[in-house]
Amino acid sequence: MPKKHNEWANQNQAAAYDGASDPVDKTHFGYLCYAVYCLTCVFNHLADLQEINYWQSHLYESIYWGAKGNGANGVTMSAILSAMIAADFDDFQSFVGIVDGYRAALWNKPFNVDYYAALARGFMT
Repeated sequence: MPKKHNEWANQNQAAAYDGASDPVDKTHFGYLCYAVYCLTCVFNHLADLQEINYWQSHLYESIYWGAKGNGANGVTMSAILSAMIAADFDDFQSFVGIVDGYRAALWNKPFNVDYYAALARGFMT
């Protein structure tokens, strides 16, 4: 935050704090101001907003490398199938176990005919 905005915010906070006549209101207002200040500090730290240049920010760097590694389309079906074909038996067994676990969890649930019919029609086009 630029220095002039910070000074303006501090002046308004002080004026509002001094204008409160009830000591309980004044205390609660002080707590609120401190909470907002702490949230601002946390946000600035997480987003690395205190850095001058975007290339010094961990947030922007992680977004860059994520986009560079996945490309514009993200994970593709070809990449998934290639990984499954290249997987060893233990990985394949784990995958099938997870799918079967999901299938078992759905077995006794109500069946939405319209949803699954629309899903099947999507594969037929």
